Amino acid sequence: MTTHCIQILIGLLADLTTFAGAVVLANEALFREPDRKRLESFKRGIELLISIGNPTIEGEEVTSTETADIRELRRFVRNAKWGIGLLATGFLFQVVNRGIEIAEAIRNNACS
Repeated sequence: MTTHCIQILIGLLADLTTFAGAVVLANEALFREPDRKRLESFKRGIELLISIGNPTIEGEEVTSTETADIRELRRFVRNAKWGIGLLATGFLFQVVNRGIEIAEAIRNNACS
């Protein structure tokens, strides 16, 4: 495979990865309304369960509706980390691609 083909593939991988990161972050920012409604419903369910006994969610004892907020916050942070990681990886691929371009230009004496 030629250097040019590798550059094209790395460039495509960089663009796709950066786009995926942007989609993950945009999803968290733009589509929160259904999550808010789901969270309110979840809180009402937790209030009912607390009135009956001591429920647990994912191994943690639920003592108040703040547990729902904590779960939602954890999900948000997890998705944000994935989005930022994908963006950073995409930008890293772009830097690698530019490095290959520069090395190729130097090798071909195009920078003199």
